[in-house]
Amino acid sequence: MIANTLPISKEILQNRAFFRIKKRKIPLEDIVLLEADINYTHVHLINGGRIIVTQTLKNFETLLCDQQFIRVHKGYIINRQHVSTYDLRKKCVFLTNNLMACVSRRKRAEFVGRLIR
Repeated sequence: MIANTLPISKEILQNRAFFRIKKRKIPLEDIVLLEADINYTHVHLINGGRIIVTQTLKNFETLLCDQQFIRVHKGYIINRQHVSTYDLRKKCVFLTNNLMACVSRRKRAEFVGRLIR
């Protein structure tokens, strides 16, 4: 599904954080991984679904990279709550739903520091 996302926003509704993509409200805890694809972003969800959004990962970074989300690579933003394991040798983080994201050398120290907190 490709969603036009001019009205992307993060809102707090009844003490629950949501991410609005067009007319859908997706709880932030349901987002596992955001993956860059040139001028598109693939939003991977906890239920195994995927939404393709016409926004760059940089736009999502300004909205989501707080305590819960971490940019680990120029192509990935991950949800800290869905981290299963981190392979030090392969420098990859494994997430729920068998998703994987590589961690860049420049982002590794920040990732490990925020993961421990």
